[in-house]
Amino acid sequence: MPEQEFKRPSSHNLVELIRLNTYHASKKNIYLLSYSREFDYFTNTLLADEFNLILLYYDLHNSYKIENGASLMMSQFAELFENEHEGIVLGHSFDGYIASQLASILPTINYCVLIDTANTFEAEKYINKHVVRSLFQNLYRQIAIRRDFGYPFSLVRHVVRNLRKPKKEYDHSVRTGAEFFFKNVTFSPIINNCIFFKATRSCMGNKEHGLNWKPYVAGDFDLIDIVADHVTIKAQYDLIASHIVRIIKENN
Repeated sequence: MPEQEFKRPSSHNLVELIRLNTYHASKKNIYLLSYSREFDYFTNTLLADEFNLILLYYDLHNSYKIENGASLMMSQFAELFENEHEGIVLGHSFDGYIASQLASILPTINYCVLIDTANTFEAEKYINKHVVRSLFQNLYRQIAIRRDFGYPFSLVRHVVRNLRKPKKEYDHSVRTGAEFFFKNVTFSPIINNCIFFKATRSCMGNKEHGLNWKPYVAGDFDLIDIVADHVTIKAQYDLIASHIVRIIKENN
């Protein structure tokens, strides 16, 4: 079981630091950003052997309910990093936005790892997901998920589920929190290095997806293609971990 050590800032508890493995002062820290706490699978990869794994959880679905919640969340992240060593931040999809923001304001972050995160500086170039397009994109994604994870796929069940559009309170609050964050945070370029993992079957709708982050990175930029969908790329974390370890060792 992962070793969990909680560290909370004062005021509203929008962020938490959770250590996922035994801490060693001789190792670099890698901070895994997640609003859903879903990063335990990295504890079984090469990253757990080479780094101190630290989950950075943030309460996205409650942040918009607090006055200046977005800026408060970022300031609490900075507070947590006051006593932390230099290291690496990592985020998948929306978590990558938070990772890139931390990498733009904290000089102690020497690498930002983004896993199939849309470019926040060129948001208008990405497809707006309308109802019909979203249905087919979700269809493609569900087929890919079941192919990669070996689950059966039912087209009828998928169409019925999407047409019903069940709305869960938690999912709605996460979307609202994400919209609130984008409206209240000004993104800045990454001040050090970046490793970008691009899902080759991703439905991002931008031909330059991944490579378009390069102009907004002051240091080295590495782009690595992973044969997966935006969701099923999670099944490739062993491969992702090996690339991260290789690149960090090559540049140290």
